[in-house]
This record gives sequence, C-alpha cells and structure tokens, in this order.
Amino acid sequence: MFNQQSPFHLVGTFNPFGLAQADSTGTVIATGTYNTNYASWNTLDPTLVIQAQKTVAMPAQLKASLSTVFQGVKLYVDPLPLLVASSPQAMQGYIAQILVAVDDLTSSGLKVIVDFEVQPSPSTIAGWGSSDIIDGPTGPKFTALIAAGVAMVTALLPYGDNVAFELYGSPGPSSLFVSPVNPWPTQLLAYWTAVRAAAPNMTLIVSAADAGLPATLISTINPQLFDLKTAFAFQLFIPEVFAQQNTLLWGNYYYVHGLPFPPNLNTDSISVETSKMISAAGQANDLLTEDQRAALIAQISTDIKSYFNVPEDNTWIAAQFAQVSAWAASKNGLPAYNLFLSQWGSPGNVTLPGSPQTVGADDQSRTNYIKAVRAAASAIGISTSCHILSDPTGGYSLTDSNQEFIPELIWAFGGSV
Repeated sequence: MFNQQSPFHLVGTFNPFGLAQADSTGTVIATGTYNTNYASWNTLDPTLVIQAQKTVAMPAQLKASLSTVFQGVKLYVDPLPLLVASSPQAMQGYIAQILVAVDDLTSSGLKVIVDFEVQPSPSTIAGWGSSDIIDGPTGPKFTALIAAGVAMVTALLPYGDNVAFELYGSPGPSSLFVSPVNPWPTQLLAYWTAVRAAAPNMTLIVSAADAGLPATLISTINPQLFDLKTAFAFQLFIPEVFAQQNTLLWGNYYYVHGLPFPPNLNTDSISVETSKMISAAGQANDLLTEDQRAALIAQISTDIKSYFNVPEDNTWIAAQFAQVSAWAASKNGLPAYNLFLSQWGSPGNVTLPGSPQTVGADDQSRTNYIKAVRAAASAIGISTSCHILSDPTGGYSLTDSNQEFIPELIWAFGGSV
C-alpha cells in the first residue's frame, strides 16, 4: 500500500464492534457508542457468532465527500471479541463483520487500514487490556492476539494492495515492559513474524510502546529487523497543550479551552490563556485533591508559556517531523514512505450526553493546525491518518452531528463539500 512515491492521506473511524463488553452471563455484547459510520449496535447472539448484514454501509453522501479529500480510511478495530471468541467459527463471524466495512470502502476506490486497538486496562472484559496482553511472545494472551492478527490478515488477502494491517495501533507505556516482562520490541517482532508469514506481500504497520511516541520509536525499534513492506507508525498530538486541550482522553489538558493556533504574542496571550485555564480548573468536576490540582495547574501554566514563547508553531511542528525523518535516514536510508503518522487531530468543542458543551479550539485554529501538520508531513513525503472522521460528541470529529463534513476543516485538507 505505502510503497510508492505519493503518500496516502487517510482518516480514522471506529470499527463495527463499538466497544466490546460482557453481560452478567459473560456473553460478549457491543455498545457502539461512537459507531456512527458502520453500525447501530445491538446485543450479540449467545454463540458469539454475528451476521454480516447487521453492519450498515457508510452514508453515500459522506463517503462521496470523503473520497474527494482522503485516499482511504483507517478502521479502529477493538480485537477483544476475536481474542475471547469461543471457537474459530465465532472468530470468523466477527471478521466477516469487519469485512462488510472493508468491502464498502474498497468498492468505492478507497484504501483501508484495519488497525487493532487493544483496550486500555481495565478492559471491559477483565484481563484483556493493554496491561494484560504483555505476556508475549509465548504467553496465552499474547498468542491469542497473534492468532487474531493472523486470522485477520488471512481474511484480507483477497483485497490485495487495497488494504494494510496495523498490528497494534497504540501499545501501552514502556513502564509495562520491564523485567520479567519481555521488552515490547521482542514481543512485537514475534507478532510481526507470524503475521508476515500469513501475508507475505501485505503492508504491515508496527508501532513502538507509549502509543507510538516518536522518541520511543527512535530509541527502541530497529527497522532492519523488519522488511520494506513494513511501515513504522508514530502518533503526534502536538503541541500537547493545543492538540490535547478540552479532552479527558489525551493527557492532562482538559482544563485548557479555546487555545488558538498558531500561538501569537501580539496580545497578552499567556496571562489570558492561563487565567482561562485556572478558571476552568476551579469549576472542574474531577477527582483530584487540591494538591494534585495545584500541581496540574502549575504544569499546564508552564506549558502555556512554552507554547507562546518558543513558539510551538508551524516551524516547530515541522522540526518534530524532521526528527523522525532523520531517524529513518540513519537506518540504511529507510524511505519516507515507510513512515506513517498514524494518529493526529485538531480538537474542537465537546458535548457529552447530559452535560453542557465544553469549548475546544475554534474552527479557524483547527483549520490552521490541519494545514500545518499536513504541510509538515508532505514535506517529508509520509502517509497520514487524521483522527477522526465522526464522533457524535464532537472533539476531534471532522463531521458535524448530521455526519456532514465541517466545511472549514475539509477546505484545510484541500477538498470541498
């Protein structure tokens, strides 16, 4: 998929399963809270075998608009149903569900990445989160992940160069992989070797620990142990104080609201933005102690100062990409097309059910940020996947509540609605 001169630009969307959970009897169910693109979910049948017709196609208008901007879609797949499937037939039932989405997209000329995103611990079915599936390369839980990966790529073989497989999109923190646990690169190589044997020609995508932080990729992954059909993924939600504002999902910046991009010191921006953050912290309904909140406010205040003073703007973002590019060049001239910015995004307003809206970056700042990241990636020639196509709560979503693209954001990608 990636071994050509023009980089691919994709957009991420949640998989057909929603979030896997278990009911009181231990039967797997799926909630589909964010699954607006491919299914409105339901309870799975007791045998854990589901039928492909339960998945609905992406709305035609959305898909048509998508194809004017992106060359493909990255499906975030929660592999938990595959890991706990009661039989090979049950696993194939789940895979058939994923293939409905793959069929729908590839038949429209779009590339597809199937990305296994293991749930963070504690998982909705106990014992299968990111801090549990670290017993590789021969432990029972990690070998279940390997088996699921092999089954998945085997099912994807008929799609040829239209698909790729991301083995583990957001591996856990490096702190999980300390003795006696095998290092993540050791576990990853065993997983990759098994999947590569099943899919000799498919583009495979691997990530470092720490959810693919560039520094961890650079310091721990040796591309020479893999092949040139392998892409090396990294995630960049930077500058963190901007790209992770107004969200509990990423880091500690949920006190930051309405921070603009790029940073501009023409006004008293530091004191204004710091005051806004401190006010939001005073109204936050979190579980921090006063001492913890004070420490977090101090950290974010420092980050706001750095954001404006450095400044962490277009040029600064490009410099972060250059570090990854230099690493690739130092590894026997690893081509730029073997690098993959697997997740990045620009956060807007969030409206959670039963809660008032919280403010993220405005559309102009989101547009400016999208242009900056795309320009930095294009300068190197790497493929990207923007997070996220659609989220009913808002946040990083590129679409509105009607599943239509937000015009300003799509114009930033060079498309139209």
